[in-house]
Amino acid sequence: MRTPFSNSVRDCVEYILYNFNIARKNDNALILYYWLVCDKLPLLNKYFDGNDPNIKEKLDEIFRATTPETITRARRLIQHEEGKYIDKRTETRRRTLEDIYRKTSKGLQDYF
Repeated sequence: MRTPFSNSVRDCVEYILYNFNIARKNDNALILYYWLVCDKLPLLNKYFDGNDPNIKEKLDEIFRATTPETITRARRLIQHEEGKYIDKRTETRRRTLEDIYRKTSKGLQDYF
């Protein structure tokens, strides 16, 4: 992990949430911004060339990138536990889906 923010995933995620509103609503955007800003991975379509002799080193860089689960876990900590950078509409949608999943899961547990 190579973040410019004291090597903390949480600090980098907070920086992205503060500066890029779309990352507050969309985890895919958050992950992409994280990889570009914090892990400093270049855009992939310009990065790979099938004939590139350094392809193995480039793939190794990508495999060392911070995992999406680590990034989204930091977002949940910042938004849910600290109450920062919350998009109300997105949060309502997420809570509704969470309730549906919990009810469905409980129904399945009761069935079996």
